[in-house]
Amino acid sequence: MKKILTINIETKSRELNSRMMIAYEALKRDYIVIIGAQDEITKLIPYLPDSIFFEKSISKNKLKKLTKIKRFGHKIVNLDEEGMASQNNKHFYLKQRLSKNTLDLIEYFFTWGDNEKKLIEDNYQEYKYKVKTTGNPRIDAWKPDYIEFYKDEIYQINQKYKNYIFIASNFASLQHARGNEFIIKQGKDYQKIETKEDEEIINLKQIFFNKVYIAFLDMIKYLSKSLPNETIVIRPHPGDNFQIWKENFKEYDNIHIEYKFSATPWIIASECMIHSSCTTGIEGFFTKRPVFSYLPYNDHEFINYIANSLSDICNTKHELLDKIQDVFSEKYKVNSNFSSKILEAKPILENADFIGSAKKILEYIDNIEISKHKKINKLRFFLAKIGDIIKTNIKKLMGQKQIIDNYYIQKMPGIKKNEIYTILNQLKIVDNQLEAKEFEVQEVFKDVFLIKSF
Repeated sequence: MKKILTINIETKSRELNSRMMIAYEALKRDYIVIIGAQDEITKLIPYLPDSIFFEKSISKNKLKKLTKIKRFGHKIVNLDEEGMASQNNKHFYLKQRLSKNTLDLIEYFFTWGDNEKKLIEDNYQEYKYKVKTTGNPRIDAWKPDYIEFYKDEIYQINQKYKNYIFIASNFASLQHARGNEFIIKQGKDYQKIETKEDEEIINLKQIFFNKVYIAFLDMIKYLSKSLPNETIVIRPHPGDNFQIWKENFKEYDNIHIEYKFSATPWIIASECMIHSSCTTGIEGFFTKRPVFSYLPYNDHEFINYIANSLSDICNTKHELLDKIQDVFSEKYKVNSNFSSKILEAKPILENADFIGSAKKILEYIDNIEISKHKKINKLRFFLAKIGDIIKTNIKKLMGQKQIIDNYYIQKMPGIKKNEIYTILNQLKIVDNQLEAKEFEVQEVFKDVFLIKSF
C-alpha cells in the first residue's frame, strides 16, 4: 500500500527540475507520484485518488481551487515559488500570497528560509505549527553537484555560442506577453489593488521599474557597441513579450534573444552574467560564475534582495564594462568572499550551505496521514479525458476558446515522457543510485505522468 504525491508545475523552465527532485525523493520512499502541468492537473482533481497535493502557492485568489482539492480528499502542502517576495515585497507577499482561509486548508507551508517563516508566523501566529523551514530544491539544483541536469543543454548552447555574456530579464510587469491590460486585470483578479496604499505602492514600484528598464536597455546597447567582438545572449523572463526584446535589438548583430532551456545552463556556459534584482543572480552565485547586478538606481526597497547581495553590484554602465573586460582578460576573481556570502544568505535561503531540501520536505510529508492505495484506477483517468473532450466541445459550441497564446506556451511548452525519464536517471547519477530502483512512467493525461518505482 502506497501513499500518492501529486505535484503540479506552472512554469516548466522554473519548476520542473526542482519538483522532480521532490518526486524522486518520494519515489525512493515508495510513494506513487503524479506530476504534470498545473492546468491539466487542475482538470484532474475530481478524478485523482486521495493524495498529498503539493501546491506552488496558496494565494488568497486560489481559495476556490484549494477548497475543491480538499473536498475531493486530498491533503495540501505548499512551497511558494514566489516566496522570495517575502524579502523585498513584504506588503504584497502578506496581502496576496496567503490568507487565513487558505492557511486553514493546508497541512504544511514550506519556506525558503527562516526569514520567510518568521514573517508568516508574526502575522499568522495561530498557524505557526504549520510553517516549516525546508529551503527550496531549486537552490540545490543550481549547485555544481547537479550539473548533470544541464550537460546536454550546455553542449547544445556551446555548439551555437562561445564565450558570451549572458543577460537575464526581469521586466515582465512592464512589457508582458499579454499586454498591459492583462497586468491590470490580473491585479484586480488577485485582489492585489484594494486600497490607496496598494495603489501607491504599485505605482511607485512601476515608476522605479520603468527607470531601471530604460537604463538596462541603454546599458546593453552600450556593452554591445563597446564590445563589438563579444557575443551577448539575452534570455527574456517567461512573462516577457519576446517580440519587444527582438525589436529593441534588431540592429545589433552581436545581441541574440534566446528562451530555449532554463536560465541555468545559459549561466553555466557563459563567461559572466548580468541581471537587475533577478532571482537568476542567485543561480549565478551558486553556479560560481561572475555575476553582476546592474543597479543604476537605489531609491526603492526592491533592490534589497539577496540576488543583489550575492552579486557584484555595478551602479554605472562604465563600471560594469570595466569588470566584464576584466573577466575576458582573466583578471576578475570570482566569489572571493563566497563563505561570508553563504552566511549572509542562510536566513533567506535555508539550503544555501547544504544539499537536501527535498529530503527535509519529505520528512514532513511522511507525517501526513492519508488513505493508501494498492493500485491506481486507470478508468478514472480515462473518464477525465472523456470529460475534458466534452467540456472543450461544449465551450467551442458556445463560442468560448481556451487561451493558448505565446505567454501560455512560454510558461508551459509541454512535458514529454522521455524528459521525465531523463531527469530521473540524472538524479540517480547524482545520488549514486544507478543500481537502485527502476522507474515506470506513464502519461495518464496530457502533460501529466504517473510514476512508480520497482
